[in-house]
Amino acid sequence: MGLFEMLFPQWAVAENTAEISAQLKTQQLRQSFDDDKMNLFNKQIKELQDEVASLYLINYTLIELLQAKNVIDKVELEQKMNEIDLLDGRKDGKVTKY
Repeated sequence: MGLFEMLFPQWAVAENTAEISAQLKTQQLRQSFDDDKMNLFNKQIKELQDEVASLYLINYTLIELLQAKNVIDKVELEQKMNEIDLLDGRKDGKVTKY
């Protein structure tokens, strides 16, 4: 502790309090930014989940209709899916866009 702090201890306390306050404000700003970012990510995830669910419903409906009308059977569907899956050179169960 320096001479100044010994003579004016309230000054040292005030400086320390100001420094702690600044650190807390910085932490709160970071937390607020992180919360905003997480809210955005959660919103985007929800939108993607909704889109996947909608696409699943559409595909399920189309497959059911095609099978009910004897346009395609399960074996033909699986063969075509495998053929399209391999277009990018990898059998990974998804279509890769380039």
